[in-house]
Amino acid sequence: MSLFDFFFPEIAQASHLRRIADAASMGNTQARISQSRSQQQRSSSEKRIQELEAEVAQLTIVMEALIEKLSDNSGVTREQLAAKIFEIDRRDGVVDGRVTPQQPVEEPKKGPNFQFPSS
Repeated sequence: MSLFDFFFPEIAQASHLRRIADAASMGNTQARISQSRSQQQRSSSEKRIQELEAEVAQLTIVMEALIEKLSDNSGVTREQLAAKIFEIDRRDGVVDGRVTPQQPVEEPKKGPNFQFPSS
């Protein structure tokens, strides 16, 4: 407590209340900014999801057309295609319905090199 606070308690109290109000206002402003950024990120993510869904739909129709033309022209059946897909899926060592990228093999990290004085 300063001498100013002691001799002018009303002014000191008003000053302290103003600082508290300013801090609360700053917190509210930061919360609004954070909320706005979160909404923008969510909107961006939703837009990207919609783009990917549209791309998957286009690729699906292309694949369906390719499968039908292949089966019409060469007599390849869907079962034969399914077997080939399974064979390709197994090549990466993980049967998960997709091509799994190979992870680079990391060399083991060397431990710390402690040098102790010889006695």
